[in-house]
Amino acid sequence: MGEIDDRTLGPKSDQSKATRSNSPDSQVYKSSPGDSNESSKTSQERGKYINSLNVCVFVAYFMSSASVAVPVALITTVSNDLMAEGDSAASFSARVAAWAVAGTSLGKAINGFVGDSCGARRTMAFSFIFQALALFLFSIGNDATSIGVANFLLEYFNSVHWPCQTIVLSVHYRGDKEKLEAGVMVLGLSSRAGALLGIPLFSLLNGSLGWRSVALWGMVIPLFGFVVVMVFISDAPSKRFDPQGKGLSFRGILDSLREVLSSKLFWLIAFAQSGNSLVRTSERILGGFFSETAGVDDDKAGGLTAVLSGGLLAGVLIFGGIFIKRNWEEKRKLVMWLYVGCGFGTLMLGVISLPMVADRFGDSVKLGMELALVFFYAMCVGVQYYNIPSLLASTFGENKGLCSAYIDGVAYICTSFFWTGFSRIVNSGDYGWFCGWGLLIVIIVGASLSMDRFMVKFWAERWGVETKGDSEAEKMLLPEEGKTAV
Repeated sequence: MGEIDDRTLGPKSDQSKATRSNSPDSQVYKSSPGDSNESSKTSQERGKYINSLNVCVFVAYFMSSASVAVPVALITTVSNDLMAEGDSAASFSARVAAWAVAGTSLGKAINGFVGDSCGARRTMAFSFIFQALALFLFSIGNDATSIGVANFLLEYFNSVHWPCQTIVLSVHYRGDKEKLEAGVMVLGLSSRAGALLGIPLFSLLNGSLGWRSVALWGMVIPLFGFVVVMVFISDAPSKRFDPQGKGLSFRGILDSLREVLSSKLFWLIAFAQSGNSLVRTSERILGGFFSETAGVDDDKAGGLTAVLSGGLLAGVLIFGGIFIKRNWEEKRKLVMWLYVGCGFGTLMLGVISLPMVADRFGDSVKLGMELALVFFYAMCVGVQYYNIPSLLASTFGENKGLCSAYIDGVAYICTSFFWTGFSRIVNSGDYGWFCGWGLLIVIIVGASLSMDRFMVKFWAERWGVETKGDSEAEKMLLPEEGKTAV
């Protein structure tokens, strides 16, 4: 039977078509331009966060963070197993934390040039191999010094991953501010996701396998990260190996150092990052805090420190998304309020540790309050720690990795000295924890003042925004590659 042409059906056919087009069912076949545009915008928004590069970056940094989480989960058990007579778990943990933070700061200082000069991909690959070796040394440690050295090496080689990933994102997203900010946000999420999943898992395995066996099995994680980096990540969109720097010549190193260290913006963000880093690294002493103030068993205390990672992750997810969408003045106000929240949470942790307050509550109630406060004060520092420093580093042309590394390097040098003194304060008596948290509040206040000044200068001088704050004038365009730092 032949096909019937609608044009031969006359007016009746036209009426029928009109009826079909007006019927509810016909809406299935129709799409308005507005719906199409909305769908396109949603797809583009999702693409900023979920794409092949961001997924690979997420997985690689996830593995690095998870490997560093191994000693964090085990440190309370290790402390009680190896500490000398007359020592305390909190003091042992704080000394090991000082070793770990020193490893990070020294790694940033020495390896800051490597990612730019030797290629981010190769640098990360070699670092994963040495992280596996550090976990082996941790598994055979017999005292605070050997455990501290293993943590030092683990953090030393872990320290190169963030600046190297910053280089990769900056090169692949060159000139696209929104994708760069989204990529940095994904990178921050991967850092905390690795710790958030790793700490409870390793703590659980610790109860059945023992801490030495868990450390040995943990060696598999950085080796998997090595495979991901070598197979799926490249230095540039069109090249597997494409170093961004001038090489490791003496003159090239001096020129790079001069560009970074002569920048006022660098020092402002570095001092602010010192306070942020104290919150970030406090997970290494929280196990001892929970054990001494809330009576938590040693094999469980380490796993509970994952609440700090959960808070940082929530902060990046919630406030990081808000931060990206706001103009500079709204960003600044948001960050200042976050610092207020962080200081309040820290203050309440100190108050709860006071004997006169602690005696009024049972251990379970105290633990619940402590976990909630740790989650809250960590959530309030996620944006400052992860999002903002990388934005400055991305504007340093051939020295992106060096800037990123040295920001954290300066911060972690200060942090290392803090935790060394913190261990002595904690052992000073019943008010040791209160005094320790009080000192942390002072550092946070200083960090907030430095960050506020940085945000005014950075948005005005680097991203072309009027200091008075005009959302219409916000250009946020990355400067040309190689532009000299302000």
